[in-house]
Formats: sequence, C-alpha cells, structure tokens
Amino acid sequence: MGLSGRGVAFACVLVCAACSFKSLDDLKANASVDGGASGASGTGGGSAGSGASLPLGALCAANATCQSGHCAAGICCDTACDSPCVACAAAAKESGEKDGTCGPAKAGTDPRGDCDEEAPSTCGNDGKCDGAGACEKHPAGTLCSDTTCSGGVKTLPKLCDGAGQCVASGSEQCQPASCAGNVCSGDCANDASCKSGEYCDLLTGDCVAKVDLGQTCSQPSQCGSGFCVDGSCCESACTGACQACNGSLTLAPSGTCAPVVAGTDPDDDCADEGAASCGNDGKCDGSGACRKYGPTAVCAAATCSGSTQTNAKTCDGQGNCGGNGTTGCSPYLCNGATCGSSCSADNQCVNGSFCSSSTCEGKKSNGASCGSAQECTSGHCVDGVCCNTACTASCQACSAAKKGAGANGTCGNVVAGQDPDNDCAQEAASTCGKDGTCNGSGGCRLWPGGTVCTLGNCKLDPANNFTYLQTNPDTCNGTGTCVDKGTVQCGLLVCGGSQCKTSCATTADCVLGDCIAGTCYFNPPI
Repeated sequence: MGLSGRGVAFACVLVCAACSFKSLDDLKANASVDGGASGASGTGGGSAGSGASLPLGALCAANATCQSGHCAAGICCDTACDSPCVACAAAAKESGEKDGTCGPAKAGTDPRGDCDEEAPSTCGNDGKCDGAGACEKHPAGTLCSDTTCSGGVKTLPKLCDGAGQCVASGSEQCQPASCAGNVCSGDCANDASCKSGEYCDLLTGDCVAKVDLGQTCSQPSQCGSGFCVDGSCCESACTGACQACNGSLTLAPSGTCAPVVAGTDPDDDCADEGAASCGNDGKCDGSGACRKYGPTAVCAAATCSGSTQTNAKTCDGQGNCGGNGTTGCSPYLCNGATCGSSCSADNQCVNGSFCSSSTCEGKKSNGASCGSAQECTSGHCVDGVCCNTACTASCQACSAAKKGAGANGTCGNVVAGQDPDNDCAQEAASTCGKDGTCNGSGGCRLWPGGTVCTLGNCKLDPANNFTYLQTNPDTCNGTGTCVDKGTVQCGLLVCGGSQCKTSCATTADCVLGDCIAGTCYFNPPI
C-alpha cells in the first residue's frame, strides 16, 4: 500500500514480481506443526523418521530434514542463508538462480523483514533490499533537510546521495540580497506561493507545473492529482491493502491504483499468520487481498495410533484446515506419527501377523509348514506344521508322516508299532513292560500276551528222584504282568531239553521199564 507524503524520490523502483518467503524464524516456529513428516503434501517434503534425506531445493520444515543441514525459509539450502537481504528460493532472488543456492534477494523486496524503513531525513533504509544483498538506502535526490535563508544567502535543501548520506546542495546569494523566511525574497516559499496547477520547487525557488499521472514524484504537491504514491503520481490515495500505484509493483501502468503482483507484499500489509492457522501466508493474492495458505501447507501434523495413521491436514486456500483422511498400516503397527514399513520384532506387526525377514506376514493356519510357534495362528508349531494344540503327550504327533495316518495340523495318536519321537524306550521282555513302540491309543505298547518272560526247564524232580519235572516258561499277559505257567511231571519219560519227552525211542528214554512202541512200560504187557 502506498502512502502520500512519503518524501521519497523514486528514480526506478524494482520489486519482485514472483513468490518470496517469510523469515526463517517464522518457518521454524511453524515447523512443529509439520513435525518433518508432511511429505510431498506439505511443506516438510519428507516422511517421519526419514532422517536428513532431502536434497538442495526441496521443500522442508526443519534443518534436520535436509542433507545440507539448512532449511532456509522452507527450502533446503546450501547455507543457513540468514543474513539480511538474501534468499534461497529462485523466485525470491535477484538473479533467478535455481532453488537451493543462497543469493541476494530481489531489489525492491524484503523477504525476511530485515530492512526496517527509516525516515527520509536519515537517508537510511527505505524498507527494501537493493538486489545486491544489502538494505537499499533512500534514493539520491530524496529531501533530507529543508531550505534555509540568512543574511541574504539561501542554503539550498540537502538531498540524500543514495548511499545513506545527507549531502549539502550548496548556497545561493539572494537577488536582491534579502531573505523572506527560509527563502530569498522573490522565491516561492511553499506551494501556496504558486498559482493553481503549480508547486514550489524549493531547489530553484521557482513555481513549476504539476506533473501528470504516472510521473515520478516525491511529494503529493508535485502531482496534478494531489496523490504521490510509491514514487508515482497516482489517481487516488491508494491506501488499500495489497495495492500500489507504481507499475513495477503491479500489472497496471504507473499512476493506476491496482493490486500488487501475486506472491509479493511490498508494503508488508499481510502479516504471516503461520501454516497452522491456514490464514495469511505473508503475501498478496494478486487481487488486492492477502493470500491464504494453500494445499501445500500442513496445518496439522500426521498422527498414528495402533494400526491407523491419521494423515497430515493441509490448508484449502480459503483459511480452512481440511482433513486428509486416514491410512491403514496393516500388517504393520504405527511407528511414531506414521505407519511402520518394516519390522524387527513381532510386536511391530498387527495381531495375526508375525515378523519374518523385516517383513510383517500373516500368521498361518493349521497344517501349514512352520519353523516357530510365532508363525501360527494357533500358537503351536509341532513337527514342522502349525498344529491345533501343543501336542506334547507321548505317542502323539501333528504331521501325517509322523502319525502314520490322517492330515497335517491335527494332533493325533501315532499308529501302533511306530515310535518316531522315541517316546517309548524298550524294556526287557522279562519285565513285560514297554516293547519300544506306541500302541495306537496315545500310549506305549507293552510286550504282548504270550511273550516269554521267564524261560522253562526240565530236570529231576527234587521231590522225587525217580521222575523228571518240566517247569513251563512264564509268559506276559499283555498288561505288564509275567504269569507263572506252572510245572508238568514227565512220568516214565526223561527230559528232552527243557521239556518232557512225549515218546520214547529207546529204553534210555525211560526212567524205568522198557520202551515198547514209543511208550515206556514199567511192566510190559503180556
């Protein structure tokens, strides 16, 4: 916005006609809103937990997100770029170099607010940068000290030299040699001394015709319209926000009050309200109003809980902070403010998943091959397959191969006669205990009935030395007991090994008597 009576003589006013940025301090103050995790949709340019990964020229919100370690006014920069009148964005620099390289800010702008405007009488800063990396001084010719007159000698007004100095313009001998106030007799003392359509030129003391719209001026009295705005004679006071009357600041001819170019704010009308507010972004919108933060600005950082990420919210350009919905993280859980993308432990995966080689995978159903219990929905990995139970009892298995029947995944009894896990250590037959295999009913099989547990023998009967006694072999009953099978008298026959002979072949096979036709006779038949 231009103001009449600025007292600034503009030889040429150059102002940025493209986007420039607010101060680094403002960006840092708003960085916590983004958290460095806004990604391509926000000013952060990266993702939470991504580290210093952004190259020069990328959008950023914090130093830590840039490879260079410098986030200057929202751009990853080669230096901190925090000196007065410098910028890192190409649009804000005098040379128009690429984003990411610090250079002088455009002449006529003050993107970081470094150059506070000083009174023209000081010849100091005029509130803008000079395009060479320094604050611009009030231009040469700016009035910094009024005319005085004493003893018939007029001391001409002092003017700024453009380098910050108020320089004397010399003096004149009055003709006639007398003063009238601060001027010589006969000189105009002020604009009121001149006729309509003229103004008093204090340097010459002459009345001069006022200039037309668009012509250079330093004070309203020089203009036929009565308005000197932004160094140009203007059609109106042009006091509205984001308006100017100098053609270098607008898209209209000098002298016409018009909106300043979008992305600029030559008179600092639009205070940056911060991205979190979605309010003014510190620039004008090209239509005579302050521009609001647009859809690249993050107004609320992303959050994440459980396995659901609430995406970062961005501004809509109308002052509102819109919602960007949610993103499901499954099969991963949240990792900070965003979804996880890899794992090192099962507790980084959603229920029903497990961590395998840094990847969360769905748990397996019964019967699927497995290497550990964590892989199975049931929580049991038995015999290399996911099993419906822990299946820890003897002579039970979960794979069809070990069971000898059935299907993988269901705990069942090992078929009789097998013992794949060596659950049934074989015991001696004399014990009638385990025979070294399973019984098909989930237990160890015992030596079967009829198994000899004590050997038999045949010898002279100790109670009768004239006969032989056969002691029968004892046998198992199939339930773990060795059963005594008793003895048998051999009668007139002798033993044949461990048993009584059943017939005789010779008299030697008889204890007493003779062997006749295979039978021993004590008294042979007549």
